[in-house]
Amino acid sequence: MKRGYGGLVGALAITVVSGCAPHHPPVSPRTDYSTITRTVTVPTPSSGPTGALDTAPLTEAATTSCPLVELAAAADSIGMRLARITTLTQGSAVVGCRFYALQGNSLTTSEHLPGPNQPALEIITSTYANSVAARNAAVALAVAGTNQQVVTLTGGVQGDVFRTTFDPTDGRSDWTLVLNKDATLVIVRTAVTDSSLDAVGVGNDVLPAVA
Repeated sequence: MKRGYGGLVGALAITVVSGCAPHHPPVSPRTDYSTITRTVTVPTPSSGPTGALDTAPLTEAATTSCPLVELAAAADSIGMRLARITTLTQGSAVVGCRFYALQGNSLTTSEHLPGPNQPALEIITSTYANSVAARNAAVALAVAGTNQQVVTLTGGVQGDVFRTTFDPTDGRSDWTLVLNKDATLVIVRTAVTDSSLDAVGVGNDVLPAVA
């Protein structure tokens, strides 16, 4: 998916999110989502590469905020109007989030936003035995994609961006970022095809929240 707008937040009003930049458009009337919890099978690579300490199934549940990154920051980084958020948990631990694009609006079509069941952005973290194991896992994921590039994020953290399949309608053209912060592996998958900088931006947003 190409970016459909200049980093503006979608139509869902989420009152717990703060810090929205002034250039965001007015938020339309609040839409309330009931909490629905379901176990999901997350496709590779978000199911976690071999070697993660916790390999339990992930559970996706509707929420109003993500502990890893705010909705406004995520929308700005990937340049899409985002509306719905879910968390991904293993046991009692939140290990990731999914952000879904605005739906039911003319902008959904004109800005080529992903459909209601396809996340625009997915962030998943996994814990490894040590930093070397986490870094090796990141590299293994990166070399399985195409157009691999090494990038340096805030604080000198090294990561890799590459193209792979996330939104099936994009083929193997969506940009993904993998990095490790000590023994924690972070995977940032985007439905963005035009620039790897979007995934890198999300990575920088997420780093402060990673232990």
